[in-house]
Amino acid sequence: MKKHLLSLPVGIVTLAFGIALLYVSERHPKSFANESQPPVTEYQIGRLEAERDLQQDKRIYRRCERNCVWVELTDDFERIMLKDYGVEVLPIDSCGVRGASRERTDGYNRVQVDNLEKIYGERVIDKAQRLAHEKYNCEILSLGCVQ
Repeated sequence: MKKHLLSLPVGIVTLAFGIALLYVSERHPKSFANESQPPVTEYQIGRLEAERDLQQDKRIYRRCERNCVWVELTDDFERIMLKDYGVEVLPIDSCGVRGASRERTDGYNRVQVDNLEKIYGERVIDKAQRLAHEKYNCEILSLGCVQ
């Protein structure tokens, strides 16, 4: 009997506290906002965009158009990515201009590349770049090619 007598006041106090908290939170909603949550970064936005594209079965790799080291190889690289991996290479022109754009592209590509590597194994981008480089050396520079 004593056990039940104690639970009644505890229940009443808990109910009163809940009603008071609800009343205060409706009157002052900003004081209950989660201020410890950091703002969403450009990297995270890029990751979310890639996840959305993957849900829609879009495989896209964003490549910086400016400051490209191997400008001559981009056509071959794009063909290899599309033919061998079903990935569209999308040139991004604002990649090196602002840090935020670069971060967004990095976040996007990280998700897409991780997905590709689950399917085709590690270092998919490196393999495609190497093949494009070998093709360039063979066809354009007329270096010895191993067939």
